Amino acid sequence: EVLVFIEVKARRTDSHGAPEDFVDSGKRRRIIRAARAFLKHKRLLDRRRRYDIAAVRLDAKGRAENVRWTEAAFDEGEVP
Repeated sequence: EVLVFIEVKARRTDSHGAPEDFVDSGKRRRIIRAARAFLKHKRLLDRRRRYDIAAVRLDAKGRAENVRWTEAAFDEGEVP
């Protein structure tokens, strides 16, 4: 059993980069630290986990028109 933490990023255009490009190293560190705090609180630190990114492209009305899902987009090796 694997616990999956998912960061969802949505954008209307890629003019400033793809949605997943906005999950930079600082954001990844914050996600991992928050996940560790959650797991510690729930006494689940021994569980396997994975960090995914869902990149959502929105249409002009703000509705999802495309979703790109990246499994294991980053890992805890990025954070001491």
